[in-house]
Amino acid sequence: MEYNTSHVDPLHILNVVDVYIHESGHNFSLLHTFGPASTPQLLYKYPDVLSNPDQSDHPYNGDFPRELVIRDPVSGKNFPLPNCYISGDLCCDTEADASYLYPRVFPAFNPSNIMTCIQASTGCVSGWESSDCVFTGEYRDYNEDLITGCFDNYMALGYHETCTPLKFTAEQKDRISWSFNTYWNGWLEESYINVNDKVELRGTSDPMKNVVIRWRHNNPADRYTNSVSNASGDFQGVLFSQTVKAEVHKIGNDKSLAINNSNYYVDKYTYDEWLEDISTYDLLRIQKHILNLQPLADGYRKIAADVNHSNSITTFDIVELRKLILGIYKKLPQFDAPWRFVPEYIPQDNQVQFDYNPFAMSINSQLISGTPYTEPTWEYSIIDGSNGKSGYDGIKIGDAADPNNPVICDNPPSLQFPQVLLSPNETYDIIFKPQRFNDIAAFQLGFFIDHNKLTVIDVSDSNLPEFTQEENVGMTNLEEDQLAILWFKSNTQGHTLANNDTLFKITVEAKQPIIDLGSAINFNNTSLESIFYTEDGCQESVLMDIEVQQGTGIGNRGGVNSGHVSNTSQNLQKQKMICQPNPTSGQVGIYFDSEEITSGTLLVTDMFGKVVYKISLNVERGINVLTLSGNDIESLPTGILTIILQTQNDMRSVRLVKL
Repeated sequence: MEYNTSHVDPLHILNVVDVYIHESGHNFSLLHTFGPASTPQLLYKYPDVLSNPDQSDHPYNGDFPRELVIRDPVSGKNFPLPNCYISGDLCCDTEADASYLYPRVFPAFNPSNIMTCIQASTGCVSGWESSDCVFTGEYRDYNEDLITGCFDNYMALGYHETCTPLKFTAEQKDRISWSFNTYWNGWLEESYINVNDKVELRGTSDPMKNVVIRWRHNNPADRYTNSVSNASGDFQGVLFSQTVKAEVHKIGNDKSLAINNSNYYVDKYTYDEWLEDISTYDLLRIQKHILNLQPLADGYRKIAADVNHSNSITTFDIVELRKLILGIYKKLPQFDAPWRFVPEYIPQDNQVQFDYNPFAMSINSQLISGTPYTEPTWEYSIIDGSNGKSGYDGIKIGDAADPNNPVICDNPPSLQFPQVLLSPNETYDIIFKPQRFNDIAAFQLGFFIDHNKLTVIDVSDSNLPEFTQEENVGMTNLEEDQLAILWFKSNTQGHTLANNDTLFKITVEAKQPIIDLGSAINFNNTSLESIFYTEDGCQESVLMDIEVQQGTGIGNRGGVNSGHVSNTSQNLQKQKMICQPNPTSGQVGIYFDSEEITSGTLLVTDMFGKVVYKISLNVERGINVLTLSGNDIESLPTGILTIILQTQNDMRSVRLVKL
């Protein structure tokens, strides 16, 4: 599957453009007109001593000091020295502005509260404020001279995110011109290296936009250059030496940690961005590679398949990627971003060995283990920045599928609901019976289930081989109305179900009367697209007939710390022991059925077989329930655990995923 650029947020693009005009201003000697200090003690604080004419209003100390004083020297002023030499953005030609922290206000000068005014909300006389980028009120500096705030300036920290149109002052334009002629124009000569290239999707000419490249140098150590790819994938910049290290990141859409929706957080990504271009077909292709049935086509796809960042391709990659598809993971734990970037000279100059094994290569006569060339610590040389080998190839982690597969389905799967009435507080089995389920090797289904109407209790009873709730069902996002189900066959061969076979059933409890079941459960508005795959591509339009039966919820029957049991006896007899919820980050119920009264031992082992929990218990005839909660569950390690029940005549086990 290839990168999809069809979903575009115009406001996001506008903000990104404004941000990088702002950042470009820094490259031409412009600093912030006004920024907040990082420590509360410096926010809006007046000078404590007025008798010292050499004291600055806010000396530069590593934070963001503010220009609060008229910059022309005038005798008799509280601060007669030109402000730009000792404070603010150190630039005489830039107007002052207020902080972008809410509320957007700045206190007026008032000698009576000079010792008590710390910030706008604490003992300060109101000076000016802006609402929706409109200036109101009066703003006087510490010399008691009137200043008009310039919050519509590109260099006003924070405001360039929200105020439009934006501008540079005439003086700032003069400084940009001076900076270019004095410094940058000289850097464009032969002693510096101009880079003009592209960021493209792995091994193609498809452009990738909004990719940030920062080149750093060890010599000189304090020099770096930023660039951002445009809609055509083009970027350009100037290097100060041939030897560089490159930090390459695609701008993310997650602003959850940003201050006032700031776009400074370019490395935050939504779950949809992590999931983009990933499906169970990728699981199928990775499995075929592991089984040596169909090795992955090139080095790009092998790097993409290394989901756990182990510099190899194993079944652990399938386990991790499956958790992402099911929504158990919101991001892959071994990565900070869903994309990896390879300097394109690596595959261009070493194509044969890169495609054969990108994790063990000889680069410039040096044996390289792993993929350090995708990391910001990789140091290499750019001698000619216009030779077509200075760009970067983007690899979407997990997208291991071949270029033309899977085939895009014209018709997605559909659900056919019966005319039923669901009564509140009653349990029902919703049984899915597929039609035309022929030679299916994998599928993924993203269900919208309205949690205000239905409570999902269980997913079980599949006629598919190798289908278990632990490995094929994602129930961690039910409060967000999301249920994910996937399946693929470990031998990668297609499987056929008869029309009356059960794909799976979802046991639910109705929370209100439901006449239209399709309004409560469907494929709409989910992160996971619903698709069925054959070995070679996509199966078109699998129809699923839905049957609804009154559920057979089972009450309490003995056991230790017993609670409500929502599984059917048939499901328990089939699986012998089950855990709910699974995966879990808190309390879990362990359910098992016994034909005799006996005693036993319950063991929990970690993924290395080490016993991490042990308890003796009395087993009653019938359904038993053991609840692990509090310290018992908190003491267990995260990951895949095995729960083992040993009695005199029986031993059974079940896997539990603890988040």
